[in-house]
Amino acid sequence: MKRIITLFFLTVTASSAFAKEIPEYCLENDAAHAYMTEVTYPDDDYTFTKITDYCDPEPWRWYKYDGYRKDQPKPVPLTWEAAADAESLLLKVYESDIDTPDTLSYTLSATAASYDLYNLIPGRTYTYKVFAVKADEQTLLDDGEFRTTGQLRMLKIDNIFNVRDMGGWAGLGGNPIKYGQLIRGSRMNWNGTSRIMITDEGKEELLRQGIKAELDMRDIKDNNYNNFSPIDASVDYTNIERAYESRIATFANSPASIKGVQFVINELKKNKPVYFHCSVGADRTGTVAFLIGALCGMSESDLAKEFELTSFSGDSIITSGRQEDLRRRRTYEGRFDPNDNPASYQYATMIDKVKDFAGQTFQRKVYTHLKNGVNGTKITEADLDWLIEYLTGYKQVKKITCDKTRINMKVGETIKVTATFEPADATNGGITYSIKDEQYATVDQEGNVTAIAAASKGTYLIMTCDDMTKTIKLNIAADTSNVTDIDAQDGYAKIYNTAGQLKSDASGLFIRDGKLYYSKE
Repeated sequence: MKRIITLFFLTVTASSAFAKEIPEYCLENDAAHAYMTEVTYPDDDYTFTKITDYCDPEPWRWYKYDGYRKDQPKPVPLTWEAAADAESLLLKVYESDIDTPDTLSYTLSATAASYDLYNLIPGRTYTYKVFAVKADEQTLLDDGEFRTTGQLRMLKIDNIFNVRDMGGWAGLGGNPIKYGQLIRGSRMNWNGTSRIMITDEGKEELLRQGIKAELDMRDIKDNNYNNFSPIDASVDYTNIERAYESRIATFANSPASIKGVQFVINELKKNKPVYFHCSVGADRTGTVAFLIGALCGMSESDLAKEFELTSFSGDSIITSGRQEDLRRRRTYEGRFDPNDNPASYQYATMIDKVKDFAGQTFQRKVYTHLKNGVNGTKITEADLDWLIEYLTGYKQVKKITCDKTRINMKVGETIKVTATFEPADATNGGITYSIKDEQYATVDQEGNVTAIAAASKGTYLIMTCDDMTKTIKLNIAADTSNVTDIDAQDGYAKIYNTAGQLKSDASGLFIRDGKLYYSKE
């Protein structure tokens, strides 16, 4: 049945054109949306958490509470008039504002008149089209547009838990991390068995979302010694043994998490988005997510929130004969279960270790950790810079140069300094100038340095950009242009002005033979 479209022709003035109202749908479920919008953490206080205000007291019993999975998104509910004589329906969805849209396709029952559309990207405008399919003919049944809102992108993947996109968080320069490249979640087969948890529909959805690589941070025995992905044979698969030695508080003791970040880089360079996980997607997975997020410039508050979102998981893993509590806190307490080596799950301990690394910013400290590595496993600067630019579009400054190496000046003098940065196409083109000891000199943001007081030991001009710093020594002497002679008489210093007149009432500081003196007259 073809849809009949009636056109109404209206005469309107330029100032009174009608605009079509496009419906909007927030993709964040109610609990996640409240947590995302209401919570901001300080950078210097890791003694408290807010996640317990939003997650269930027994998170694995999610079905007892609000009637929805708090680790899953809200859908976009589409409705249309049912087809009369179709054999099936075909739903196609694509982003409206890109030239070559990637189309999401769904085959539906011929009698369907609605569909809950999951796993879209927040902040996008989408077009959808519903076709009635009969034999080889497709007839347009309905179409429309809608917008998605929110930031957090949780995903609904049948029979697995705690699945969410690393995209959307603000990174360097405020640039958001790219959606659809890194999806974190839980295991897809039961540990140590061939029993697959994820359904065929779940596998199809991960492939529809573009997943082409899997990073498994369980030991290979947990994948039943199968060196392949349960998603599909075409998916690149690797596992990292003993990754539990590199989780949260113990992340700096083992190279496992660094190996995980390197795998991500290698796969993304091949244009292969990655699904990465351990058993429940909390700690080993959380460490890799933390390192990548921090490297991309996420704030400490956002890193903590991203970590704590695992508390919404409804997974039911049994550990040592008991059900594991998946709630995670940003504090020194870490997990809620005190029986399983709680010290290795303390999020705040990881923060303390990062702050001991070299670098002026949190991002640079993590960069330094990944560059220096652990036990010989490290990531090159070229790969780190590539990942940052790929995920955020931000190219960091690598070097600052200056047209002067040392400056000698007198009080009252102004000297222009010109600094440049490399690479020339770096995102942040602004160099900030400052003086180490501001009582001796001032500098404006054009690089004009003005000496205001003599500095016997000198001071420094500091140029910074993207956590890169360059310093130049400033030697500042007093201006003696108005002093022609200094005469010591009866143990007292005499000062003459430029006219040769003795200033017997002189007082204050003056210079003789490069030394400072005080006149008693």
